[in-house]
Amino acid sequence: MQQKYEPHIRVKFSLFDSPQFRNIPNKHRAYCYLVFICLLKFANSKTLTCYPRQATLSNMTGLSRSTIFRTTELLERSKIITKKRQKSTTLYTINKDHVVSTRNYDVSTGHMGSVYRTNISRTIIKQTNINNYIKVLAEGGSDKDTILTKLASKFTVQELNDAIKDNDNPYLCKQALQIKDQEQVKYVSKDVINKAVDDVRKKTNYFYKDKVYKNKRDHGRISATKSFLSKFDKKK
Repeated sequence: MQQKYEPHIRVKFSLFDSPQFRNIPNKHRAYCYLVFICLLKFANSKTLTCYPRQATLSNMTGLSRSTIFRTTELLERSKIITKKRQKSTTLYTINKDHVVSTRNYDVSTGHMGSVYRTNISRTIIKQTNINNYIKVLAEGGSDKDTILTKLASKFTVQELNDAIKDNDNPYLCKQALQIKDQEQVKYVSKDVINKAVDDVRKKTNYFYKDKVYKNKRDHGRISATKSFLSKFDKKK
């Protein structure tokens, strides 16, 4: 099964000797490093931003939510990450000085290898558009549902599919595609549904069925009487 997030960022060894990391109390340092690694799993390789919920981080690390909150506060205080509260989650931005991409792209210096430069040159414009769009929405306070709705309305199906192939926010793009698919579904009108319900209700109602039976019976008697009288008149 394909993973939602591909590993693409690793920690620099210099982090362990940095004053920011060394200033974290010893009893919290291991927790901070563990949470920091989990944030890297969700981080965008270009913007270094992510917004996993505390419950998600808690399930991944086995730490309580209060411990997750305390460790992210320590990481922010040490300037390893920054936090910005959104409507329904928290936006985390990782300090680029402490990470490096495994795709031969050094986030801290901006240098990239020739192989990666060749592969990315064809898609850098599309990635920048979607990345910047998501970043602007997130920094403006938009929650995840709002971002998905606006992604689905702004970008075409082809653009979203191309972004998924280029590994450009594939998780959000896939959910935006699902929203677009739901918008194209043709729903039965309310009047048709109500009429069908009324028909079923009538046919299963005892009094309605009894009335229909009596009408058919009386109508049959009247028809039989008229038929008999018409034959009698013809004989005369």
